[in-house]
Amino acid sequence: MVKAVRVGDTVTLPSGLVVPITVAADPGRPWAPIAVTHLWHVCRAHGHGEPGVSHYFGGRRHLLQLDEADARALAAALNRARPT
Repeated sequence: MVKAVRVGDTVTLPSGLVVPITVAADPGRPWAPIAVTHLWHVCRAHGHGEPGVSHYFGGRRHLLQLDEADARALAAALNRARPT
């Protein structure tokens, strides 16, 4: 069973890293795990037809640098996150 996630919750990724959920899901702009060299990021398309992507920072000042399992788990959690 998949656990419900709301904005303001934290999720524990497979590595043990705890990440806050700061945005609700947007079915029109799903989050996706993206490989960048040996690291993975979680991104989604900009809104309103703008080119490029938005990276998920998880409340940090620096971009999250994840392994593949963590990136996939975080993207899945973000894509089911509901507003508070």
